[in-house]
Amino acid sequence: MPHRILLLPLDERPCNYWYPRYLAPIAGVDLLMPPAEMMPAYRKPGNTSALSHWFLDRIGAADAVVVSVDLLGYGGLIPSRIGGETSAEVIDRLDILREARRRKPDLYLAGFNVIMRAANSYSNFEEPEYWSRFGQDIYRISVLTDRVERLHEAADEAELPALKAKVDSAAVDDYFNRRSRNHAVNRAMIQMAAEGVLDFLFLSQDDASEYGVPAREQRVLRADIREANAGDRVVVYPGADEVGSVLLARAACHLAGYTPTFFPRYASTNGPNIVALFEDRPLDQTVRGEVFCAGGVVADAPRDADIMLFVNTPGTSQSYPGVDNVSTTVETPGRNLPDFLSALRHYARKNQVAVADVAYCNGADPALVPLLPRFLGFPQ
Repeated sequence: MPHRILLLPLDERPCNYWYPRYLAPIAGVDLLMPPAEMMPAYRKPGNTSALSHWFLDRIGAADAVVVSVDLLGYGGLIPSRIGGETSAEVIDRLDILREARRRKPDLYLAGFNVIMRAANSYSNFEEPEYWSRFGQDIYRISVLTDRVERLHEAADEAELPALKAKVDSAAVDDYFNRRSRNHAVNRAMIQMAAEGVLDFLFLSQDDASEYGVPAREQRVLRADIREANAGDRVVVYPGADEVGSVLLARAACHLAGYTPTFFPRYASTNGPNIVALFEDRPLDQTVRGEVFCAGGVVADAPRDADIMLFVNTPGTSQSYPGVDNVSTTVETPGRNLPDFLSALRHYARKNQVAVADVAYCNGADPALVPLLPRFLGFPQ
């Protein structure tokens, strides 16, 4: 019989609720997911009480479990940003993970939670209502708060109080209070992993950047991980919507006793060192982190790899789709698509291959995608 994995996804969006359903048959596993009526609907939180009961009622039939802390604790990703629960209330809801471990000690249990972002926009589509008035100002306050603590530069120290004086203090206080609550939940989850309740915990940074309160929180979380000696089971990487699928792959690999090996091949010379938009580290480190979290390892040479991972990178820096002139960012002399595609065709005859298209943020590369069928011999 195939292994059975229970997944509580991040929210109701297709990337979280439907993509894992498409991936599970590829891995040869049965997937259990909560019914749609229990899930969130945009800003309306999911039914955390019903989800908890559904979860506990079905772990007996599961070989592994992957749990979104945001869904179980807040009712979804957007509710985690706008809801009014206290940290104590959220942590109390998460105690069912201890109950799951008690009921089924051999259960493979992986969890993931999003480190709350600071959105650099005036859109309140996925944020508190006041973001339409103060969003970019609060983002800047977040950045300056971290810079002042780390760099002690006079210009930052002068700008921060001046900016705070312009912004509604109630909005700033509300945002930072929500951050403190979510941060406390993340710290509690690290302890839960250190105690053995969780076999693996992925703390993903949504919309990462070099400076900001999220970066400060990451430093605290990493210190907690070191102090708890939990570095083998707790990781902090950029991400959000892909994490449920990544941990589904990890659980499937664990149940199969299989460790896939990958060799990344980049489209540009600078590709491994480019820092993507909304991330805080070189792209090669993001790739290695995702491979590790999916249960795999990065091979040292193509001959040692089960899968060749072709990463379509920009020449110099990532751009947004639809930008007219990308000659100095994406399509630069530092990128060679014909060579990249020729290598893809070559290895596709010998190995399993995968393509990750990250030349643009939130959109496909119009220079790459039309050529893929031609190079891979697919009907056009």
